[in-house]
Amino acid sequence: MEVSEIVDAIDIVEYIGQYVDLEQKGREYWGLSCFKEENTPSFSVDPEKKVFADFSSGISGNLVEFVVQHDKVSVSQAIKILKKYANIKDDDGGASGTIRLEATKVAKKYRDRIRHAPISTAKPLPSNIMSQYEFRRDKLQLWADEGITFKTMFDFGVRYDAFDDRIVYPIKDFDGNIISVSGRTCDPNWKEKKLRKYTYLQSIGTLNTIYNISDSLDDVIAARELLIFEGAKSCMKAYDWDYRNCGALLTSHLSLNQMKYLIRLCSFNNVVLVFALDSDVDIRKDETITKLRKYARVEWVRNYNNLLADKESPVDRGLEVWEQLYMNRIKLY
Repeated sequence: MEVSEIVDAIDIVEYIGQYVDLEQKGREYWGLSCFKEENTPSFSVDPEKKVFADFSSGISGNLVEFVVQHDKVSVSQAIKILKKYANIKDDDGGASGTIRLEATKVAKKYRDRIRHAPISTAKPLPSNIMSQYEFRRDKLQLWADEGITFKTMFDFGVRYDAFDDRIVYPIKDFDGNIISVSGRTCDPNWKEKKLRKYTYLQSIGTLNTIYNISDSLDDVIAARELLIFEGAKSCMKAYDWDYRNCGALLTSHLSLNQMKYLIRLCSFNNVVLVFALDSDVDIRKDETITKLRKYARVEWVRNYNNLLADKESPVDRGLEVWEQLYMNRIKLY
C-alpha cells in the first residue's frame, strides 16, 4: 500500500485533533501549537490538501511528517503508527483498510479535560550527568539489603553521590531524556538532623512522566500490560523477578499529564493498566485513576488478605507474596 493511500485513508483533522484543540475558521482548522508554547493560535490544518502548518515552529507537511515530528520517530515508524491507527494490515493486498476511529474518539472525549493540565517545567539535563557519580557497592548495600541486586541497580543507573552522601538515580521523561536526578540520603540519622529523605536535583514540576516507561515501553507493549508502582525501588525489585513491564508514578496519585499518556498508550496498543501502589492507597478514591476506566482496562493489586503492613509496596515482602497479590488483583468497574 502506497504512503499516499494511507494518508488519504485517514482524516487529518480527526488525527491531529487528538493532540491539538482545533477550531474551524473558513476551510481550515486552527489551534495552539503542540510543538512550541504560545498564546495565540498559529497551528493550521487544511483538510482538503491534507496538510498542516505550524507557523510558530516552522514545522509543516502531511500527516506522516506530523507523526515524525510529534512522536519523534523515523518515517518508517510513522507509517507503521498510521497503519496501526487506521487498522491497515500488510496483507490487505492494496486495499485501503477500515479506518479505526476509536483511539481518536477516546482522546477527543478527554481532550477538553486535559488541555489545561499544567505543563512540566523540567528541562533535559546533560545525557552524561550520571557519570559524575560512583558505583560503590559499600554505599549501595543499603538498597541491596532491601532486595535489589547490584546488577539491577547498575542497569537502572543507580549511583552514589559522595558530596551529599546520597544514593542517586536518573528520572527520565517519556522520550528518555534525563530531566532530574533523585537522591536518597544514606545518613541513618536523617530524621534527627531534619534532612530530607528524598530530594531532586532539579524540580520535575507537574509529573509529566512515568518513571522507567521510556526504557520499558517495548516490554509493556509486548506484554500488553503496564505494572504501575508508586516508587522507583518497586520497579527495580519487580525487574529482579523478570517483570520488565514496569513504571512508577513517583507519588501516590495519578497526574493529568500521566493520564493523557496512558490513554494514548492504551488506545493504540490495547495495554492493561495494573496499579500496584502502596498498601495504604485505595485507587478507587483517586478520581483521575477511576476516569481511566472509560478508556482502558484498569486492574488493582490491593492488599489481599492483609499480606502487607501499612504503607508497604506490594513487592516489599518478596516474590511469593507479590505473586499472591498479583494473582488476586481485581478489575475496576
